[in-house]
Amino acid sequence: MTLIEARSQARVVQQGFEPGLISIIIPTFDRGQIICDALNSVASQDYPNVEILVVDDGSTDDTTEVIAAWLANNPGTRLKYVRQHNKGVAAARNHGIEISKGEFIHFLDSDDFICPRSLSLLVAALREMDAPYALGKIVNTDMQGQVISGQYFHEWMSSSNSVLGNLWLTHAALYRRFAVLAAGFYNEDLGCGEDTEFHWRIAARNGVGVGIEETIAIRRIHGLGQLTDQDPEEQEKNDLATYVCFQEWALGQNLLKEDDRKVLRRRHRKRGTQLGSAGKWTEKNASIDMIGKLYPDRFIWERALGLPKSKSYYAVCLGCLRVYQTLQALVSRYLITRQ
Repeated sequence: MTLIEARSQARVVQQGFEPGLISIIIPTFDRGQIICDALNSVASQDYPNVEILVVDDGSTDDTTEVIAAWLANNPGTRLKYVRQHNKGVAAARNHGIEISKGEFIHFLDSDDFICPRSLSLLVAALREMDAPYALGKIVNTDMQGQVISGQYFHEWMSSSNSVLGNLWLTHAALYRRFAVLAAGFYNEDLGCGEDTEFHWRIAARNGVGVGIEETIAIRRIHGLGQLTDQDPEEQEKNDLATYVCFQEWALGQNLLKEDDRKVLRRRHRKRGTQLGSAGKWTEKNASIDMIGKLYPDRFIWERALGLPKSKSYYAVCLGCLRVYQTLQALVSRYLITRQ
């Protein structure tokens, strides 16, 4: 049993639901100055059957008072506000899942907002295609609403051959309730990348969703505590932790496709050589061991990377790996031009 499964069994989730109801789950922490934009975007939707679930992850600002004032000015809105001790965004979203009553579930961050008619468009796509979830586009803007150059559209990506090829941002999706419950809860042990790992489990359990071309949400870039502009080394560690968590879950569920094994193998190989060139032998061997878990019955040539403790050896390996990847990319481009 994986940690995610154990936690899922320990939680009490309402299995029944209200037909047609959309549960909008909004985790928040010290966003009292901007959360009303998110609330207003939901309240102004033309889809009539919505509940807003604001899960406050231990805010120390005036979020409670702001929510109370907003609700007083919008008395007809179905909104539930709950507080919890600070446990992180994954725990806050999981709390929202627990108390939700909707046939559909949507996750919205408190610093972003959804566009007019987004919910109607997503529900229509779900019902027309009988899909487990629907995806739309996201636009990045600054706090004044200006589109940020080079970061315009976040396209959703969907693949039936590779679970890891399914990528979208948190508020790009509307899920059927069964799709969320089948995937389990957000992994609360991941400090970053918990949304990506959750999306992979959604795709692994439910298959591909349906995509629409409309922009359905705005992602605002600001300086109020976003996980952007991370140190490259820290980002690499977080990315690898996300891959490892999904790998262990998918192996336990027998849901790891061959294309995904190849992607994971490349990631572990690259990380192992990077760690070796830095002299981090224990971490390097752990990365190589993850390849062995992908192919327990095969000879793994990467085991050779686990032998010497020489930084220069791994520096050479890393250089060879980069040359190989460059040649591979050039060959792929050549083959595409010949088609």
